[in-house]
Amino acid sequence: GWLGAALICGNEMPVQGSLQQCVRIMLHWNTRKRQEEIHHVYLRDAQSLRPDRSNIPAVPAEELEAVLELAEAGLLKSRPWT
Repeated sequence: GWLGAALICGNEMPVQGSLQQCVRIMLHWNTRKRQEEIHHVYLRDAQSLRPDRSNIPAVPAEELEAVLELAEAGLLKSRPWT
C-alpha cells in the first residue's frame, strides 16, 4: 500500500507544458551492475526535466513495450543473477 511506498516528494514540480495529474513511479532494485552501467529511461520530453542528464541515449519504444509484455506475463526475474 501507500504506507510502504518510497516517495521523494508529494508535489509535482511546476514545469510549463507538463502533464496534469500524472502519477510518477520510483522503482528501487538491487543489482550487481556498476553505476556507469545503469541507463536511466525518460519517455517523450520527460528528459527536459533533468537537463543534467541530457546525454542519456533514447530507448526505442519497442524495447520498452517488449519488457512490459514480459513483466505482464510474469517472465521477468527479480534477481537475474540467481
